[in-house]
Parts: sequence; structure tokens; C-alpha cells
Amino acid sequence: SEFSSRLFELMSDVAQHPSYPEAEVKLAQENTIQQIRAGRADAGFLVNERFQKAVFGNHPYSFVVADEKSINALTRNDLRAFVTKYYIPNAAHLIVVGDIDVDKTFAEIEKAFAGWKSGTVPPEENPAVPTRDKREIYFVNRPGSIQSAIYIGNVSIPRKDKDYFAIRTANIIYGGSFYSRLTRNIREGKGYTYSPFSSANTQAKTGSFFAGAFVRNEVTGPTLLEIFYELDRMRVLPVSDEELNAAKEYSTGNFSVELASQQGLAGRINTVYTYDLDKNFINDFRPKIEGLTAADIQRVAARYFDTYRAAIVIVGDWEKVKDQVVPFGDVTIFDAEGNVVKQ
Repeated sequence: SEFSSRLFELMSDVAQHPSYPEAEVKLAQENTIQQIRAGRADAGFLVNERFQKAVFGNHPYSFVVADEKSINALTRNDLRAFVTKYYIPNAAHLIVVGDIDVDKTFAEIEKAFAGWKSGTVPPEENPAVPTRDKREIYFVNRPGSIQSAIYIGNVSIPRKDKDYFAIRTANIIYGGSFYSRLTRNIREGKGYTYSPFSSANTQAKTGSFFAGAFVRNEVTGPTLLEIFYELDRMRVLPVSDEELNAAKEYSTGNFSVELASQQGLAGRINTVYTYDLDKNFINDFRPKIEGLTAADIQRVAARYFDTYRAAIVIVGDWEKVKDQVVPFGDVTIFDAEGNVVKQ
């Protein structure tokens, strides 16, 4: 805490006066391009990139990486113009957690940031996310692959949605914990993969739910079948009391551990302000989770675990797995660069 005054001065300088030296800009461009090239050799990168584009379409949330031409075209003046437009105090918040003297800390902050002028928050003009009226398969062909990387999911809810606690808990039961249904099925029961997973990602405007697994070529189709089976089981049948209570304990236990560190607490406070949540969110977390019922879980699963209009993204060797994949929906094939090969 004794260094807080100097820290605020440095943060203020970074926020208001970024210089972007030419050499550092060039190095960042080169490093970014190399990271993207390395990513395109990785099935995990490719399946995530194609899934984001399939679910979010032209919405900014679909963005994963830029193309090399766009990166190389950037100048330090472009970066400075971006900062001037978007990095403004009336579109920012500062979170401070620690053993601090509140009045002294506020005085230090006001002194350090006094010269930071407010600006006009740019309007958001985000296109709607796409809708599907049936399952669609987006296949990224990598000849020679010995396994298939699979994501199955769809658009879900924004972070502020009233169903946040329910879908979070439904995800834990389905595939978001080591004791999940998906793990017990395709890892312990079938031996298809070591670590299947699911995720309920919520952002400011909308979110996504997806299940995933990396499996051998020969069990690509059976894995798809079991993922859909477990999704439909969540949709039509109530979860057991044992599953629900275990998910509640898992969620509240992790939350308590997270808040025990200064960094974790700061991060949670940050989500409250970033997503404009109720200021009592942290205090209300445990009772909101503990108040969930099996009917709540089934309701959100029926609504958001959409097996009829799901996006199915697979990265693998098309020739080796196509007969297993085609029965699940219409297929569009891409190359590793994102170009449509066959529709």
C-alpha cells in the first residue's frame, strides 16, 4: 500500500499518454502474426475460431484473430487514435482492493487522474447474431488428423440475464465439472476421451453454451451421439437431488475460494461494474445458487441446450470421418484459413 500513490501515477500515464514506439509496434505485429500461424496448426484454436463465427456471425463477439494483412497495415497512429476514442474515464472504472486508507487512496486517485478528460462514448451498432432453423455442421478439414476436435452449442444469454445462476449450475451438472454427466458418460463409461467439457459463457450483449471433446477418428460419430443424448436428457428429465446439491457446493465453494484472494475479489467486483450487475451480486451469490430447484435447471436446459438448431463444429480429417458426421446435419467444409471449400 505504501507504493499506491506512485502506482496510480504510472497507471494514469499509461492510460492517458501511450506512446507506442515504432519498434515495439513492429515487434508486437510480428509476434501476433507468429502466434496466429502457430494457432492455425492447432485443432483447439481452429475449432474455437469456427465455433465463434458460426454462433455469432457478423457480431463483434465472433472475432478471434485478425488476418495478417490487417495486422501489418496498422500504424502507431492507428493505435493512438483507437485509445483516444475508446479509452476515456467515463467508459472506465478503477477497482482497488487492499489494506488501504479510503480517504487517502481517493485523494491519490483524484490527483493522479485529474487531467484525464471525459469523452463521447462511441455508439454501439452491433448486428444481430444468426439464427438456425436446423442443425448445421461446420467442418474444418485437416487431412492426416488422427482425432476430431468437436464443439456443439449455440447462442445463450447475456451476463445480466435472470437465468445466469440457473444456466451456470446446469452447465456444472452437464459438463462443467469433473463429476459431470458428460465426463461420466464418454470418459468413464465409453473411454472416448480423457477430458470432455462444457461451458456457459456470458458476455455483456449475449453469450454461448457449448460442449466439446477431442476424440479418436473412429469414435467421432458415437461422441456426437452421446453429447446430444446427454443434452436431451437434461432437457426432458429433472436432475437428481445428489447432482444438484453437488453442483451447488462446487459453485459456492469455488466462489468462496475466489474471494479469498485480493486478485479474485477485485476480479469479481470488476464483473459487477463491467456487466452492470446488481451491486449486491457478491452477497447474493450463495443464496441465489442455494435457492435453485431441479425445475429451474430443467427449464433453462430445455431453453438453451438446443439440440435441434445446434451449431456442430468439427476439426479433423474429412475423408476418415465423413460417414460418421453426415447423418447429424448439413455440412459446410472449410480449410484451416477459414475459406469455404465445399458447401
